[in-house]
Formats: sequence, structure tokens, C-alpha cells
Amino acid sequence: VLNVSNLSISFDENQVLDGFNLDLQSGDIFALLGDSGSGKSSALRF
Repeated sequence: VLNVSNLSISFDENQVLDGFNLDLQSGDIFALLGDSGSGKSSALRF
């Protein structure tokens, strides 16, 4: 089980994520899609 609520990430003055929420249960399949530079890798690092 994974729960992320209201995650915000910024690097210097660049807001990468703002208000990111995620709730996964055992057995869920998850895909994170988005444009280049939209914060996908940053979200998964935390």
C-alpha cells in the first residue's frame, strides 16, 4: 500500500510538482505518463 498526499516539489524557483496525490493498493497496476520535464521522475524519487 502506498499513499502520497499533496506532494509539492520545487528546485530553486522551478515548481516541478504541486498537489500530487497517489493511492495504490496491493495488486494495483500503475503507469505515470506525461511530457518531458513534467516531473515524472521527481515524483517517483520521493
